[in-house]
Amino acid sequence: MPDRPWGYAATDGKRDALGQHPKRVHSPALLDPWFLAVSLAFATLLSEDLACAAAGAIVAEGRLAFAPAVLGCFGGIVVGDLLLFAVGRTAGRQVLQWAVIQRRMPVRALESYSELIDQRGAIVVLLSRFAPGTRLPTYLVAGALRTDSTRFVIWFLLAAALWTPLIVGASIAAG
Repeated sequence: MPDRPWGYAATDGKRDALGQHPKRVHSPALLDPWFLAVSLAFATLLSEDLACAAAGAIVAEGRLAFAPAVLGCFGGIVVGDLLLFAVGRTAGRQVLQWAVIQRRMPVRALESYSELIDQRGAIVVLLSRFAPGTRLPTYLVAGALRTDSTRFVIWFLLAAALWTPLIVGASIAAG
């Protein structure tokens, strides 16, 4: 068993003035494609755009292939979309009863929005995926209005399948 902590290069046994091993190497686990793809999936829950940009940078550096980078981001994005929809489904009705919401979104507007989602859900989801600032309210309200979850999941998958490779690819192209 080597006399050094994991992740440190073999040394001649000497330590620096602070008692540390002088050379640090990357842990093999951090370079594993599965680890990177899963990390990108979790990162999308914090910021989809930043995670996709990071995925593009990782691909551009040659540390990960395009497909696992896109699949990692895609998986995280779909999970995040489903979570927003689920929050709308479970807590949305109560939130829609708040006075501040009712002043900004009267019942008539909600009814017309519900009809729009029922009739043109795929277009609504697709546009919300590409239009900044519209995804969160669209998915929350769709959940709150009890939109058919099976159809909505299909729309999430389609929108994310189109959007994710475009953003990761643009990030690669940007360098």
